Amino acid sequence: MESSEIFDRFMGHECQGCSGRKSSASGFCVPCYRQLPRALKSCLWKRFGNGFEEAYQASLSWFREHPLQGAHRAKQQSLFG
Repeated sequence: MESSEIFDRFMGHECQGCSGRKSSASGFCVPCYRQLPRALKSCLWKRFGNGFEEAYQASLSWFREHPLQGAHRAKQQSLFG
């Protein structure tokens, strides 16, 4: 995934963890962010060009590997379609 696509998703309002709503300029919605391991959460605070893109992609991979992690994400059918 290109940096420009990651930036567009970061500025958008759709959470890529659950397909729900999120605030603009946030990686994920609050419930999805809370489900991530501590190391990934801390890396998501890095700036663009200094590690954010890698942390974002690692978070997406974690969501794919743990689709039923947490009640919030287990309710989102878009991950399992």
